[in-house]
Amino acid sequence: MNTRRVHHRSPLSFELNMMKERTIENPRTHPHCNAVVWQIKHVLTRMAFNDIIRASKGGSKMGAFILASCFIDYLAGFRYGKETTRKDYIAFVSGYFDKKLYDPEKLYTALRCKLVHQYSEGGAYTFTFNRPDLHNTSDEDGKKILNLEQFVRDVESSMDRYFAQLEQDYALQELAEKRYHQSGLLDVYFYGTPKRK
Repeated sequence: MNTRRVHHRSPLSFELNMMKERTIENPRTHPHCNAVVWQIKHVLTRMAFNDIIRASKGGSKMGAFILASCFIDYLAGFRYGKETTRKDYIAFVSGYFDKKLYDPEKLYTALRCKLVHQYSEGGAYTFTFNRPDLHNTSDEDGKKILNLEQFVRDVESSMDRYFAQLEQDYALQELAEKRYHQSGLLDVYFYGTPKRK
């Protein structure tokens, strides 16, 4: 059984071209959102989520699926205020994704564990891009088909739902800040052009 099958229609995907990088609003527009929470939202959006978009557009289709799964884990860490466990990942998917489309247990096992750590998926999914008509259908082997662009949109929607709650809920803000102080935020810094010798 081929677990790395990727369906495709054309290398220049209309769907991928429609995917846009995201920015986050100025913190002054959200009076309930403190500076640390704004920074969390800003970096999660500008760096982590936009990396998924860039990977999708740049031809790293499986890389985009892997980054999306890591991003779900990253969001769950801030949502629950700690280093995530299986339970946290599943709870995040259960709470922020459409339950009709995604089985939290299968996403955890197939994407979070198998795809991220073993570059395989364990028999639950097959992957495609530029085929929204196939998303959440089954292939001839009974595997669920994940279309990249729709999956990324659904990850984005889960982020938006979480951020909407985060802006209004002080308890969630405290959990996010707790995680921030535990692990910080990843960023890339430009140190200038190297000097010639």
